[in-house]
Amino acid sequence: MGAVLQSYRLTLIVALGMISTWVLCLIFPGVMALYIGLPLLLSLGILFLLFRTEQANLRCQQNLKESQSEKTFLLREMHHRIKNNMQVMMGLLETQSFKVHDPKYKQMFQNHVDRIKAMSYLHQNLYDEKSRKMIGMQEYLGSIIHNLQLMTSNEIHALISECELDMQQALNVGLIVNEAVSNAIKYAYDDFNGTIDVTLTLQEEKCMLHVQDFGKGYDPSTLGDDTLGVSMIEDMAAFLNESSVTVNSEYGVSIVVMFARGE
Repeated sequence: MGAVLQSYRLTLIVALGMISTWVLCLIFPGVMALYIGLPLLLSLGILFLLFRTEQANLRCQQNLKESQSEKTFLLREMHHRIKNNMQVMMGLLETQSFKVHDPKYKQMFQNHVDRIKAMSYLHQNLYDEKSRKMIGMQEYLGSIIHNLQLMTSNEIHALISECELDMQQALNVGLIVNEAVSNAIKYAYDDFNGTIDVTLTLQEEKCMLHVQDFGKGYDPSTLGDDTLGVSMIEDMAAFLNESSVTVNSEYGVSIVVMFARGE
């Protein structure tokens, strides 16, 4: 809008300058026309060039705006198609799991479905949001936790700070939450229902992700880390900036992941 108004102002100045030149030449012919009309004509030439430049700038801005709109549309379409492809993969895995009768292998299929679903929520978030670079963690982790809550009678309590992470960081944090909460659902409480706490807090330039259950815990000497998925969590945390993972099994299982925001 400002560029359009500036173009109109230049047009008005050019018109006024031309009118002034014609009036001066009629009233003061000869010498006055030479000393007054010539500088004004030169000024008019400069103003005309400025006017043409402004017109070219307006066209460039319009082209950039159209290009940006097209880029945004293509990005949204890409994320939408990725999400749809992931849903097809989940459907295939779930269909295949119906043919499996061993509970152990059926659970393996479900674990893979949940991991893919956690990734699909990220692309849904990118499709819905105006920003194509940063992910709102409250909504993203909320979707993952809601899906996991549907699978268990244990109560999952979430306290997620309002923060945004880039796509790669958000994906890894989402997978860590999915893995840690899934492990708590499977192993923490055998004969009774309990609670699982998930928190993501900001500490200056650091983020702290904490997943805590209050169940029976585990003994690393008798149950390998791989059994509870701790090694997978550590592998995913390795992709986060300046990350560290602390696991404590004294009172239930506590998993704390510290990492730095940004690239």
